[in-house]
Amino acid sequence: MSPPAQQTHIGSTTRARSVVLAVSLVFLALKSWLAATTHGTDDVRTFEQFARIIGRVGPVGIYGVPHAAGGLYNHPPLTGDLLWILQQISREGVSFPLLIRLPAIVADVFTSLLVFELVRDWTGSDRRAMWAGAGMACSPVLIIISGFHGNIDPVFILLVLLSVWLLTRRRLPLPAGCVFALALSIKVVPLVALPVLLLWALLRGRRTLLLFAAGLAATLAVVWGPAVVAHWPALRDNVLGYNGWSTPQWGLAQVLQDLGIRSAELRSVLDHLRTPVVLVSALLGMGLVLRRRDALAPAVGISLATLLLLSTATGTQYLTWAVAGLFLAEPWTALVYSLMGGLFLYRLYDSWSRGTWDVARATSWSGANTQLALLSWSALAAALVCSVRAVLRSPAAAGPAPKPAATADAPSEGFQEQPAERRLSSAVRSALRAPADAADITEP
Repeated sequence: MSPPAQQTHIGSTTRARSVVLAVSLVFLALKSWLAATTHGTDDVRTFEQFARIIGRVGPVGIYGVPHAAGGLYNHPPLTGDLLWILQQISREGVSFPLLIRLPAIVADVFTSLLVFELVRDWTGSDRRAMWAGAGMACSPVLIIISGFHGNIDPVFILLVLLSVWLLTRRRLPLPAGCVFALALSIKVVPLVALPVLLLWALLRGRRTLLLFAAGLAATLAVVWGPAVVAHWPALRDNVLGYNGWSTPQWGLAQVLQDLGIRSAELRSVLDHLRTPVVLVSALLGMGLVLRRRDALAPAVGISLATLLLLSTATGTQYLTWAVAGLFLAEPWTALVYSLMGGLFLYRLYDSWSRGTWDVARATSWSGANTQLALLSWSALAAALVCSVRAVLRSPAAAGPAPKPAATADAPSEGFQEQPAERRLSSAVRSALRAPADAADITEP
């Protein structure tokens, strides 16, 4: 690329990035106003009660408090640390309902910028990256969940994408492993994406895999270690074994009920589906990485979106799991899902708050809201199919990725294969070639 053309390209990228940042800041202000003028859902009250207990017994001690705040404390250790910090700040007179929503609100800004960078990296298109990042920033799902609901799922989404960016753009597997461990310490949901990252690291080389695994293991030991030693049974049953406590109404659960499965049998059926759902979600992302090694980011996002599609649990905040992942893969169908999900959440929260949009008390979904939820679920399914197709059919990025520093497993080029890696990739691709050809999918 000649110097003038290079300067033009850099200017285009800067302008596109600035648009994403500007849109993100506008919606940061909107969500902050919403959080400052409302109380939110039952989750806000529950988190506030948990924070008070943590203020007395500490982030580890709460696992030893049976039925804390009248419910089940099912959060990983880093969430307890966050609640402890927010509790200390609230003692200075700052509203806790505002504080609990600020981490998600701020996280959305950085997630939008990461979506821009990751889409630009794997597609080479500033325009597509700009639309993806801006769409992420103004998603109605995130406006309602981050600005009103009062949960921290958007925080772990940010950490997952930051881990991917550190792996692919910065070539820093050790910090990437540390950051991914922090995501697992906010919610255990990112576990579905871990095999995808491990496979990508293995294909990069043993050194990359070992450094990523070392960062992951060391951080997990530091964050989880005290709670594991002091309260392992409670941590195992309430955090790792948690499967929701509300009446299942989302996606597969509602479809199975509509097919005639009685409520008494439904919970058992859903319990048996938990492990297959996680495996299918992880394997889909791994298959995409094997076919398109430059598309780790959308592969991870698609795994999270698949988990939401097949989820056997019900939670309105779960709709955030798919937003960033779908925008990473295919912005236009992601926008459709985001709009449908936002419409469903608006109608549901409007009924829960009786039109006041102040205090929303969760109840079972009405028939009309259940139908909107099914439409949102269908939009998610369609967006997921289009996302997988977009990843498999997209051309390689027009511009070369930044070259990493020379390492033992990649002495000169960013994706140079070692003999063992080449044999593994060739064997798996051979196994996948027949079904891929049948679907008329051409590997880039």
